[in-house]
Amino acid sequence: MSTATTALWHTVFYSGLERVEQRAHSFWIPRDQAGLEATVSWGSLDLRFRNDSPYGVLITAQSGNDFVTTTIWSTKRYTIKAESGPRTNVTPPKTVDDPSPTCVPQAGVAGFDIVVTRVFVQDGVVVKREPLRTSYDPAAQVYGRAEPKASPSPTPSASVSGSTPAPAPIGLAQRLALRPSSGLRPVGAAAG
Repeated sequence: MSTATTALWHTVFYSGLERVEQRAHSFWIPRDQAGLEATVSWGSLDLRFRNDSPYGVLITAQSGNDFVTTTIWSTKRYTIKAESGPRTNVTPPKTVDDPSPTCVPQAGVAGFDIVVTRVFVQDGVVVKREPLRTSYDPAAQVYGRAEPKASPSPTPSASVSGSTPAPAPIGLAQRLALRPSSGLRPVGAAAG
């Protein structure tokens, strides 16, 4: 669920729509850009945003086994840039030794604070700066008896000369190019 929520948040962020409610995970997940991810939790955390533009918006989404893509279509008002500040108040993860037979070891993650500033540019001029502050708690490094499952070794396969590789999903927060001839344009798009 957090992959879809993060993809939609990136799309909202880069489209320049107003952020009403958005929260990051309590600890940083390395697959996500620090300070630019989102999570939801039934009854307590939500992702909410407002169309503060004078134009209508259309939100589309697509998903597959290993990707989620969201796009917001509208009339573009701003070019949005993200400026990530340094990680501050870094707290190393604690170490936990759990000898129980059901323990599954996990890597620790440091906690830290970060500010990502959303920069609104219109006609080449910065018209607004919106700092978004995120604080991550450290996640403990857990050692125990149980060994993590080993990844299977790759199985050799024959290659076919001249074959075309399968397309891969585009990276998180990839914005689509505008199409000058259409009325509705993608103003924000994200894939994860």
